[in-house]
Amino acid sequence: MKRLLTVAIPTWNNRQQLHWCLNSLMRYVEFPLKIHVIDNGSDPAIKAALENEALEWLVYDDPGENLGWERAINRALAACDTPYFCMMNDDVVFPPDSGAFFRKLVNHLQDPAVGAVGPTSNYVAGTQSLMHGLEHPLIHDTSMLIGLCIVARTADLSELGGLDEALPGGDDLDLSLRFQQAGFKLRVDHTAYLHHFGSQTGQRVHPGHWDSSAHQEAINNALIHKHSLLAWYNQRNALFQPCEVAESLAQDHNKLWVASILDEEEGRTGLNLGCGSARYPGLINVDIRDGESAGVGGERFRQADPDIVADVEELPEGLSADFILASHIFEHVVDPIATLHDWMGRCQRLYLALPSHTRHNTMLMDAPHTHCYTAVSLTNLVTQCGYQLTALAETPHGHLHATVEHAQ
Repeated sequence: MKRLLTVAIPTWNNRQQLHWCLNSLMRYVEFPLKIHVIDNGSDPAIKAALENEALEWLVYDDPGENLGWERAINRALAACDTPYFCMMNDDVVFPPDSGAFFRKLVNHLQDPAVGAVGPTSNYVAGTQSLMHGLEHPLIHDTSMLIGLCIVARTADLSELGGLDEALPGGDDLDLSLRFQQAGFKLRVDHTAYLHHFGSQTGQRVHPGHWDSSAHQEAINNALIHKHSLLAWYNQRNALFQPCEVAESLAQDHNKLWVASILDEEEGRTGLNLGCGSARYPGLINVDIRDGESAGVGGERFRQADPDIVADVEELPEGLSADFILASHIFEHVVDPIATLHDWMGRCQRLYLALPSHTRHNTMLMDAPHTHCYTAVSLTNLVTQCGYQLTALAETPHGHLHATVEHAQ
């Protein structure tokens, strides 16, 4: 399996919480990731538990000294061979039903304007606080991300130079400022939750100093000296910025895709399968619902408006057209091979839109999803059935748009 994300976890003699962190991550989170544990301590139990693990996705790294947080993260970043990188504390726990956690965060990074993204938590500063989400949009842009869990593109983080190892703390605030100075947005997704014990290692390594007034003052002075008083002030006060909701952008992108198809196929006959409430002039709109009943999932509040009431897996005999538009219906069919042969027998060209399982946990999106697809799996299915993909694109918001034609 191709790993997409490296989760870097520095640890210092924190065996119990590291166990909770790794156990919950491996048990509850569904994502093609690699875990890189940097062991800054000398607890032999941690070394014995992890050093001999014969798992390609779990890397135990013993640098032989306490590198500290910043150097440990930079060490993992230098060794990273995945497109996405996550710096994460060892005193966090993923709750059950966290399967889509990293899919949600990584999906925001499909927008090139977003440089880094973080989850909500019980123990965190700024707009990532769990209580903040009760009063503001669940997804928003912010002025700072806290280092308990920050996800970014590996290339961008490397280009910024990783973490500043000379700071007395506040490396996450410094990184947030540098991302914004480079023109990137910082995003918070409150639908992704991570439980955080907080300040566990810092208070053991620096008892009486970590998170004290003197420590906070040292961090503030360092950030002001490096970035200016105005930059520090704006970060602390301009915490919340509304952002466009990804789902609405995805819907707009789908509308543009359909519009381009209708323009390309002008003058030809077309079938709009699984139309729901989305009727298109000049097409024969088909749906299993009769116009009165509501749908499920994203269509649960909308009534269908078809010209023909039929199951797309049992279309009426003789129903054919020059092309078929199947927008977010193919992932619902029980027998995709038989359905693909049936549809291609009725048209010259088939247009498919469906959610990408690379970006989302698509089986959890909608109750009647019976199959999930990636660009690779869809290509394999189409070619194995004897057809060809003449166009295949993955949208910035995690949808696959494909054009299927008869093999030449």
